[in-house]
Amino acid sequence: MRIAALGFFLLSFTAGTAIAQQITVQLLDGRNGHPLKNQVLDLWFGNHPSAAPLQARTGQNGTAVVNVPEDARTFVAAGEWSADCRGGNQPGESYIDATVYAITAVMSTGIVAENRCGETSQHPVPGTFTFFVRPMHWWEKMRE
Repeated sequence: MRIAALGFFLLSFTAGTAIAQQITVQLLDGRNGHPLKNQVLDLWFGNHPSAAPLQARTGQNGTAVVNVPEDARTFVAAGEWSADCRGGNQPGESYIDATVYAITAVMSTGIVAENRCGETSQHPVPGTFTFFVRPMHWWEKMRE
């Protein structure tokens, strides 16, 4: 009887606990569509970069799984030590918050970010945010 009561209590407790959603981020080389392994993507939940970002490091297949805070509705993204392939990437200007992504859109249909670094593209996959960057040229690294 005690075990049944304990099981019911645990089941009731876990059923009422809100579990944060997870999204998969996919980081691809915008020039050729190849997955970028062991790279860092910065994510800020909200409409603007503020405070320290959540950093997602990609695995061998260029993806990382990110836990989304329960109260998050939107996010902005940027690659670390890589050139962003979205439009508006101008030296000395902040472009990170030019595109705000909705978590509901990622979950329902998937989102593929703009790619101005090449012809490659991807089809959206529900639950996945696909982001294009390219390695920085030596002169771009000097500006950072």
